[in-house]
Parts: sequence; structure tokens; C-alpha cells
Amino acid sequence: MNATMLRIESEEENEIMKQFFIYDNHHFQSSSEFVRLDSNYEANSKRNWYWSNGQLIRFKKWTAGEPHLNNNYSCLGWNHTGFWFDLFCRNHSNIIAACQKTSATAKYNAIKIEEKFEDIGLRIRDLEREMDSMTIRIKKCDCPDGWHQLYEKCVWIGQHMSHDNSNKYCSRMNATMLQIESETENALIEQLLNKKYRFTPFIYFRMDSKYKENRAKQWYWSDGTKITYFKWAQNKPTFGDTQYSCLGMNQTGYWFNVLCDENNQLYVVCQKIIYSATCDNTTKTLFDEIKKLRKMNERFISDFTTLFEKAEYKELTTINSQKVLNKQYKVVINN
Repeated sequence: MNATMLRIESEEENEIMKQFFIYDNHHFQSSSEFVRLDSNYEANSKRNWYWSNGQLIRFKKWTAGEPHLNNNYSCLGWNHTGFWFDLFCRNHSNIIAACQKTSATAKYNAIKIEEKFEDIGLRIRDLEREMDSMTIRIKKCDCPDGWHQLYEKCVWIGQHMSHDNSNKYCSRMNATMLQIESETENALIEQLLNKKYRFTPFIYFRMDSKYKENRAKQWYWSDGTKITYFKWAQNKPTFGDTQYSCLGMNQTGYWFNVLCDENNQLYVVCQKIIYSATCDNTTKTLFDEIKKLRKMNERFISDFTTLFEKAEYKELTTINSQKVLNKQYKVVINN
């Protein structure tokens, strides 16, 4: 049959074989019946067991008290419980022979997907190296004194003031009010605010918004662009009063709709985008590219998983044989 005796090399495979024998018409006639597994019985010892090719058996699932390895019990067996036993090598009664051979198709597909993994992995590593290089370049750009650098932005935290005054305040510094457009950016701002104002209660920070056009379900930056990323606090926004149509956040990183004309406890935050010969604005693009490649990698992992699920459950032969993973098994019942 161009096959070898059965080898079980993982917990997953052990469970699959258990299901195969119990549920696929290969019922054990009695609890004393065993499936004989491949092993190099002449080399086996109590501590180390080997496949017939001399390879050390790494996965084993001995039943309690096994192996005892005496009186020539140096062969390997398995029963319907999924546990392993050492068997008398010359015994042939109540023994079920099981053979296996590798499925060439499944093996070929696995190699092809492995090549895809390797290719996508190399591309991700190249981009990550480029990202590291970009981060080093950006770090060489100093923000003005008093400003905080967050990747391609310089951020300034000012005093408490109304929304309109905040907008004018930032404009005088050739900046705009803070805009947050992603979870990553929100997390960076949160770290900065939490570090500086961790023990200051009831404090909020103004963000840019076109407050006269904001609604409960639609919010806009001051240039009219629709805001697509939010991180609202629980039960926010509350839009019963149009005076609460401005945007703010606290040091926990959550967003609130806040009073536009309020001066107290609402601090201005300004931002500048870094542009220069040594500091450009390509970091965001680079992160987006890496994110795309990581999603591609996830799809390859999904394809890889699907391949083996098919091998386990769908590509089954119907007469005394079955494909599991990349192996095909055949069972012979000794009379």
C-alpha cells in the first residue's frame, strides 16, 4: 500500500483519530482491543520511545500506570479512549492494524501557503524597518519649545478659554485646534494628557469642530470635513442643548460634547503638522501600508486554517479510509 504504520504526533491528531474510530463505523468490539502504532520497538525504553525511522516520539498520551515496559511490552498501542499503552509485540489478537500515507496534494498546498507566508512576512519586515527609519528621522525634528511631538504633529496645551477664543489663539501660533482622526492618535494624546493632568479632576480639552453645524449624529471639523472617528464617553453625546455643540475630551481619552462659550475647565489644545526636508508627513501613509499587509497576512492565516479544516473534515474517502490533516489512514481489522 506504500504506507507506514500509524503515527500520532499531536493532541489534535490524537483527538481526530479518536473521533474517527468511534464515530466513523470503526467501533471497537471490546475495551480490550487496541490499535497498533508505529514504533522502533528494539530501541524503545521506558523514558524514550521512537518511530520506526529512528525519530524520537515527542507527543505521547500514556494512560495511568503506563508505560511499564517489561516482559517484551516494548510496542506501542492506543485504544478508543485516546490513551496510549505499551503492548506485547508478538500478540496479534484484539489488535487493529492502522496504516497511513501522506497526501501529496495537501502537502503541496501546505508548501505553497508556506511560501506565501514567507513572502508576506518579508514584505512586512521591510516596511517595519522603513517605519523604524522614519521614526528616527522624525525624532530628529524638534518641535518649538513648549510643544509636544506626537509623530507627525506638534501639540501645544494652552489655558482655558471659549471655543472661538481657542480658535484665534491657535491661529496666532500658525496652528489649528486639535483634530484626532484615529485610535492610534487618540491613544497618543491620552498618554500625554494623562501624564500631565492625571490628578486634576473635572478638566476637559477643546478639540477642533465646526460647532454651528454639528448635530447629534453628524460632527464636522472647522474646514467642513465630516468627522469619521469618535471615541465618545458613555451616554455621549447629549444634544438636548445646542450650546453643548462643541467637541472636547478628558485625560482618559474619551470624548464629550461641551459648552462652546464656557471659559473655565476647558483648555485649548493646538496642533501643527510637521513639514520639512528631514521631517515629512509620510509616517501615516507608512503605518497604513503596514496595516494593509498585516491584514493580508491574517487572510493567509485564514486560508491556511481553511486548508487543514478541509483536510480534516471535508476531504474524506468513504471506503475504509479517511484524510486527516495531510495524512490518509486505512484500517485493517485482524480476525
